[in-house]
Amino acid sequence: MDIATGAMNTLLPKLGELVVGEYNLQKGVKGEIKELEKELTSMTAALRKVSEVPPDKLDVQVKIWASDVRELSYDIEDAVDTFMLQGIGHEPTMAFSIKGFIDRTINLFKKAVTNHQIHNVIKDIMHQVKMVNERRKRYKVDEVSNRPIVETIDPRLEGMYRKATELVGIGRPKNELVEWLMNEASSSLQQPKIISIVGFGGLGKTTLANALLQDLKAKFDCHFFVSVSFSPDIKKIFKNILAQLDENKYGHIDESWEIKLLIDKIIEFLKNGRELLYKRIFESADDCPSDFSSVTKKILKKCCGVPLAIITTASLLATKPRCSVEWEKVNNSIGSGLENSPHVDTMNTILSLSYNDLPFHLKTCLLSLSKYPEDQVIRKDVLVWSWIAEGFIAPAGSSLQEIGEGYFNELINRSLIQPIEAYTFDELGEMDVTACRIHDMVLDLIVKLSAEEGFVTTSLSDDGEQAGASSLHRREIIRRLSLDNSSNADASINERNVLSKVRSLDVFGRAHLIIPALSRFRVLRVLQLDDCSSLDNDHLEDLCKLDLLRFLRLQGLRISKLPESIGKLGSLETLDIRGAESVILLPMSFAKLGKLVRLLAEEVELPDDMTLENMKSLQELVGICPTLHAMTKIAKLRELKVLKLVIEDESDTGNLDKLGPTSLPNLLQVLVLRTPLFYSLDSMAQVPSGLRIFMCSTHFTVFPRWIDPSLSHLTVLSICLWRVRVQPEHLDKLAELPSLRFLRIHALLPPREQEKLVIHSSPSAFPCLTELRIWCPLMFLKFQPGAMRKLERLCLGFDARSTIEHFRTSNFNYGFENLPSLRHVIIELRGREAHDDIRKTISNHPNHPSLNLS
Repeated sequence: MDIATGAMNTLLPKLGELVVGEYNLQKGVKGEIKELEKELTSMTAALRKVSEVPPDKLDVQVKIWASDVRELSYDIEDAVDTFMLQGIGHEPTMAFSIKGFIDRTINLFKKAVTNHQIHNVIKDIMHQVKMVNERRKRYKVDEVSNRPIVETIDPRLEGMYRKATELVGIGRPKNELVEWLMNEASSSLQQPKIISIVGFGGLGKTTLANALLQDLKAKFDCHFFVSVSFSPDIKKIFKNILAQLDENKYGHIDESWEIKLLIDKIIEFLKNGRELLYKRIFESADDCPSDFSSVTKKILKKCCGVPLAIITTASLLATKPRCSVEWEKVNNSIGSGLENSPHVDTMNTILSLSYNDLPFHLKTCLLSLSKYPEDQVIRKDVLVWSWIAEGFIAPAGSSLQEIGEGYFNELINRSLIQPIEAYTFDELGEMDVTACRIHDMVLDLIVKLSAEEGFVTTSLSDDGEQAGASSLHRREIIRRLSLDNSSNADASINERNVLSKVRSLDVFGRAHLIIPALSRFRVLRVLQLDDCSSLDNDHLEDLCKLDLLRFLRLQGLRISKLPESIGKLGSLETLDIRGAESVILLPMSFAKLGKLVRLLAEEVELPDDMTLENMKSLQELVGICPTLHAMTKIAKLRELKVLKLVIEDESDTGNLDKLGPTSLPNLLQVLVLRTPLFYSLDSMAQVPSGLRIFMCSTHFTVFPRWIDPSLSHLTVLSICLWRVRVQPEHLDKLAELPSLRFLRIHALLPPREQEKLVIHSSPSAFPCLTELRIWCPLMFLKFQPGAMRKLERLCLGFDARSTIEHFRTSNFNYGFENLPSLRHVIIELRGREAHDDIRKTISNHPNHPSLNLS
């Protein structure tokens, strides 16, 4: 499914399945379905051709035709999905009819569906399709011209966002701000200082503020960073601040500041725009051919020195062949004379150009983000699986999740969404962005485009139609509805018949007060209730009537249980109840969710009598309490790949002894154990041989025996040791793990028991390790020249004075300069005795790595 063809891409395979599947259709009915499939295939090709023409070049009648075909495809797919669900034994809840082309209804099937009735429905559909085809010929749709399809690139994620966040030309203004804030001669450092950065959207204000924070935060006891939109949610902002200050809740922010800098200081960026533009495309500005100089000057002039405009344009150029002719085409597309236009108009023109250059599947995914409020932090997994649920991702060899994550990465690469520094690890041990945010100007654009296309409804006019929609889409048809605190909707939505065709419903904050009964959303695929804190168990009773629901996210609700009828959601693939305020007891009917792929929670319990044998699709379990019954049933989930257990009850700790190859699924790749309790996992003798990630907050009182080279796929390892003296043979075992990329050891032990250990230079030792984190009262490691040859990031935490006393030395030279690939060093010290030695060592390192010393 995409913005160009509506539901055609997902509908056509389903029609084929109806013909060959076991749905007991008569031969005549199958023939009619085949004929319908041929007609729709032809229409799909015509829609593609129409969508490749710039909207301002299309005849109005052709636009209307394309819009009507897309709407028809949605209705037909809703009908087919309902029948297919009934065909596998689910009881339908819809009526059986189609009413007219414009005001059709997808309530096609009654409880007792016969071949004769299906024949009548297909006949009615074919009549509508033939009418559309007649208009297609009359409007000469097939004669519209088209343009070449844009090819895209998909580099590694690190390359996607690393340089996008480097604002060239920021150094001088940032250093000046540091001097203003930290100059003790001008005023006491204990006195608050307020400085403001002002300027139009996309100038780089937030980037400058964040860069200043990163430089100064080590000098302060606590800090926080929030972004405030034009229509701020004050409650959410306060919650954000509190969340950031949680670790220092007894502290006090001595410096209350925002940042001030005159706009002309930022406009000086213009002279550095060439470097930013080139660095986004080439490895360095020096790599750009000399014949690009003239066209570069033209493009930069039109960008007016605005960083967001330059980055977005550069991301677009990166998808083009590296020749000046192609760059000239982009320059001409931005428009002539824009350098004399207001800056905002220029920015919108460039963003529109970047949107128009997207392939169809990325346009669809980007427009779907228009449903989110300003400054919303959007989780990547939520995006990807909601895209899957709506059919935005078509199979192409890899899994749908992998393809969806590729779409997410492409949008980052094109600077249309902004990655957030909330990292985790993927199954290859790579640092992975887990969330994003949309720049206000990009959000404004996609909300406008989405309203014009009738793609997402974010606000309603008094008559129940979408505000901002073009005349082509001002109908009582809503496919995707999003409501938040600022939504221009009220109780009138309950009085309009606009909800029967809604496929996606997203509600944020107190907007849930105007939600109609869920039973009215009969073809809903995606339901997301985010931060609706006053909703409780009773509000979920109608969930069972959402036969086609595939994605359900309940975030921040006051619920302690799910309705027993949830087992009727036969299409559900994702159930996300993270952020619930209390432990949730899963109902017995949960085991009937045979298509469920992911269960995500903070903490849930399985009833003692529940069996999971029918949940053959389940691949991810997050937040399960490891009761004895649960651990026994989990072992039977043969497709399970991700398991994250949370231990809050001390009585459950004994059940962890059962973790091992006989009680864990063979395909398990990720195992995470989280608990605030002190408990030993020494009895854990083995883990599945295919494990890729093991992270544990419980303690081992002996070094884990199962760590050995046979874990050839293990890329991430995080363990806690209690009273364990790390010995050379332990390091040897770790060094022999062939795929290990991330290693974290948290060792709590009496200082007198640890000896100093040396990491030797060897090509076979730690061959893939890129990040090492060690927390221990003593700094007990020393690196020989050439050790850990791929290590880029080193994070240490230790007590300087205890280290001096234990090893009877005042020399803190531990060989950091011998790590050849080192780029970043983070050290948390107790005591200041080692500060000078560490700074000197790092400053002398040939790579000049960054240092965060606190």
